[in-house]
Amino acid sequence: GGEITCPESLAINFSDRHYAIGADGIVLIEKSEAADAKVRIFNCDGKELRLAANPIRCVAKYLFDNKFVGERMSIECGCGIYELTVNSFNGKASSVSMLLGSPVCEKKDNISLNGQNYSAVSVNIGISHLVVYTDKVEEADMEALGQALIENGKFTEGAYLECARVVNGVTAKMRVWDKYNGETLSCGTAAAAVAVASMLNGQCLYGEIITVKLKGGDLFVKYDKEGIIELDGPVKQSFNGSIEI
Repeated sequence: GGEITCPESLAINFSDRHYAIGADGIVLIEKSEAADAKVRIFNCDGKELRLAANPIRCVAKYLFDNKFVGERMSIECGCGIYELTVNSFNGKASSVSMLLGSPVCEKKDNISLNGQNYSAVSVNIGISHLVVYTDKVEEADMEALGQALIENGKFTEGAYLECARVVNGVTAKMRVWDKYNGETLSCGTAAAAVAVASMLNGQCLYGEIITVKLKGGDLFVKYDKEGIIELDGPVKQSFNGSIEI
């Protein structure tokens, strides 16, 4: 198609849940000189993201299902080029795994928010995540915790907040929040951050597949101490259609 000159405004207009499609944002698929495809990702407020793992995994499904690529592919985004592998059923992608590179553990900390103490781990996986541990994930007020972090100066621009509980050595439960979208049902890099942070804390096992439970469904993370994070999970098409620009 033709060139899209102002994707920021499209993201705002298309994401409106009352007068448009409704979404957390939009993803543009473009040609790449260095990979099988390039993506640009825009939040519902028009802000461009350097990395968003779940949208990239969904792009991999689109490319595979429409026979642009085979089961292994590379996709370029603002943070670099990522390798992905498709598992398929009847010629359609049913799950996609993505190699996320090596994480950076920025620091472990104990923080006080709204009068309560929490242990926390900062992890950078292309983008920054702050994993806060609580025994009551379901009851956590994500908006209040996020705003308290911002007011305390403990939350960097563009960071994500995760409230997490480790169930056992191979299972964790979490919720995720950021100041642009509020709480969302799922986030691939957030799931990876929770798994890695829990390994760093000695609560989850290196080299095992960690099931990370989110409101939007389960994601699966594997990380060896000397290796690279692999994120895997199901992919499903909700609908297709066309819209005038």
